[in-house]
Amino acid sequence: MNEKIKLLKKGQRTALISSLISFLLAILKAVVGFLSGSVVLIADALESATDIASGLAAFFGLKIAQKKPDEKFPYGYYKAENIASLFISGLIIYAAINLLIASYHRLFTIPKINYGYIPLIVVAISAITSLLTSIYLKKKGNQLNIQSLIASSKDRLKDFFVSIIIFIVIALKNIPYLEGIVSILISFIILRMGILTAKDAIFALMDVSPSKELEKKIKKIISSISGVEDVKHIRLRSSGPFIFGESHVKIRKYVNVSRAHEIADNIEEKIKKNVKQIESFTVHIEPFKSPTQKIVIPIKQNKGLDSAVIDHFGRADNFIFIDMDNKKIKSFYVKKNPFKEKKVRAGLSAVNFVIKEKINLLITQQMGDISFHTLRDNLVDICKTKGRTVKNVLENLITNKLEKLEKPTRRKE
Repeated sequence: MNEKIKLLKKGQRTALISSLISFLLAILKAVVGFLSGSVVLIADALESATDIASGLAAFFGLKIAQKKPDEKFPYGYYKAENIASLFISGLIIYAAINLLIASYHRLFTIPKINYGYIPLIVVAISAITSLLTSIYLKKKGNQLNIQSLIASSKDRLKDFFVSIIIFIVIALKNIPYLEGIVSILISFIILRMGILTAKDAIFALMDVSPSKELEKKIKKIISSISGVEDVKHIRLRSSGPFIFGESHVKIRKYVNVSRAHEIADNIEEKIKKNVKQIESFTVHIEPFKSPTQKIVIPIKQNKGLDSAVIDHFGRADNFIFIDMDNKKIKSFYVKKNPFKEKKVRAGLSAVNFVIKEKINLLITQQMGDISFHTLRDNLVDICKTKGRTVKNVLENLITNKLEKLEKPTRRKE
């Protein structure tokens, strides 16, 4: 079974369990409320009925979200879950307003409650159950990234607060204004929960970016891939528990279509591996030609730009790295070749060594088959040496007199 369908089924099962718990609590509170004459407990039972509706809304929203994409809904039915979340927020707001009205009227009445401690025990059970259910729904909602479950967890947390109010009211039933004042304060807290939940659902339906932090994380992932020079316009949008994204990526120099497609696939694979909620990520490849270059040239002794260039790259004594900007030398540094005396594949080892310096051009007289393709795989251009010193070579590069190597000069490394 598809992993995403499994995820939605888990969320659906969680929503069903939540509705069942709400149903049992509503029955218990209604029975005790009628027997004891507690109007506030009956009102709480009716309020729990809205929890059943919210749980069922999440259940059916997740059920619809499992449908496969088709011609009419090519991106799938995932937003059904966001619609369910919006519906739940409406129920929370509705319950909060009703509680606010009831709380205002309670400012002028003193409740009369019978059956001793039984109503208190029922309310205590309701409070504990609501809190545990809220924690459970929040854990599952965050674990599965399902907004309707997170919305339902806020709804159950609201029930916990309401139960505390009712407990206080029943326990201190003879104190004037207490029930009304505390209830009004909690009503505003619940109303705020509903509004925030509605905001999250509406933002998801309007394709607002789910997270700037997530955008930064994805940009960092793309930038770490070899050949990527710049990342532009990362766009993310939520669709139920999943995220769809796209980005414009500029790759080094001009590469063929096959290689560009390979880079795009690599980007998508790496993003999906590191960001589990990504359902789809589209990469738009654009060519990038930078005015800056980082060049490496094999040399014998270190005499700076006057160093003599050596023909054999893998057996060179040193490598000089030059940073150029708009065909002007900005800086340079020299590193010894640690693989000069290596008996087998010294060229390949040397190539991997210089690639770590993030070069984009290598200038040499000879290049073996494996080393050549390793450089091309990392989008490093290769030019043939022309000139005795580094300074001569760079002058020929600036005046476009260097020949670009399109194939290895020899088969053996």
